[in-house]
Amino acid sequence: VAAKWQFKTISDDIVKVTNHRGRVAFASSGIDSRTTQIFVSLGDNRVLDKKGFSPFGEVVHGMEVVDELYSGYGEGAPRGHGPDQNKIQKRGNAYLQEHFPLLSYVETVEFTGSGALGEAAKQEEMAGVANRLTIPLMATLPFLLVACFCTCRVLCKVRRMFAEDSPKKAASGKGPKAETVGAGPLE
Repeated sequence: VAAKWQFKTISDDIVKVTNHRGRVAFASSGIDSRTTQIFVSLGDNRVLDKKGFSPFGEVVHGMEVVDELYSGYGEGAPRGHGPDQNKIQKRGNAYLQEHFPLLSYVETVEFTGSGALGEAAKQEEMAGVANRLTIPLMATLPFLLVACFCTCRVLCKVRRMFAEDSPKKAASGKGPKAETVGAGPLE
């Protein structure tokens, strides 16, 4: 499978949520280079966010099973004694089974739910939206306050003009006549 898909890459997605424990993302060797390899973050991998690793799934139940997968070989060379990525691409499982017999394999995957964001991802996305809006709001807030202040001043001046103008009109007889309701002589 890996050899067939080696040069059929998947374009990068925008990173919307962070690579924390349990998040699933495609392995990548650069921009728009994702293929068939995926990984589950075993810890806080937010350093991968800025490198374009966009999580597309999350282990919601069963992370303890992921923790039990064999990890004795460590990372691939040069950081560890794990499998060579080029040899995996060329020889696939035959190479892995021959040189790394203790590796665990995922035989089946089951997708449940509607594919909608989980609660943790929703909260994280909302926090991201709030963070992205903070600076624009902070920049526009002073202008809004000045606009509100100016509007209030104009409205106060207009009110005073009408208040000053109303007694003049009433005295000249041009304004509305004041009537007193219910104040007739007592019978």
